[in-house]
Amino acid sequence: ITLINPPRTATEIKELTVIPNANPVFGSVISMYMSAWADGIKLPGDNIRAAHLDKTEVYSLEMGATNLAVRKNTYDPVTIKIVSGFPMGIPLLNAFIKKQAMVFTIDDISQNQKSGAEVINYTIKLTGAYISSYKQIFDKDNDIGASKSQSAKGYDEIKIIFTKIEYTNSKGETVEDNL
Repeated sequence: ITLINPPRTATEIKELTVIPNANPVFGSVISMYMSAWADGIKLPGDNIRAAHLDKTEVYSLEMGATNLAVRKNTYDPVTIKIVSGFPMGIPLLNAFIKKQAMVFTIDDISQNQKSGAEVINYTIKLTGAYISSYKQIFDKDNDIGASKSQSAKGYDEIKIIFTKIEYTNSKGETVEDNL
């Protein structure tokens, strides 16, 4: 995947071509994890993987933007899907109901093909964020694709609006957009 920003003035945004798999020893994506803060308080993680106990596994991420022709993006809400339940689901629902200011980080994880260690391909950070929609879906006949160690029949679909988005690649290069 290669993301290229549309041309902008240097005062508006730093120009950067961001290549998530910039290092050829990175393998394919093996997982995505999210951390969330509501009113400055870190919410608990919700997964059983020891390396990421403080984070929540994300099963789906969707982003979109409009107004690209005028060189100023209007972003659609970011949509994520996580397994329904406690400990993350309840605090997120609470943040939605209370209209709490939030920060989200989403890490895209791959496995280093040489060492086997997990590496972060890129991180997306949303600040000035609010949950604009919270939907719980339960499908008793269909596993949503949770990791091998857990089976999940339900998930939460959360839409997030934000005032700033940052993208940091594996080399630490960052591009951002303020709305």
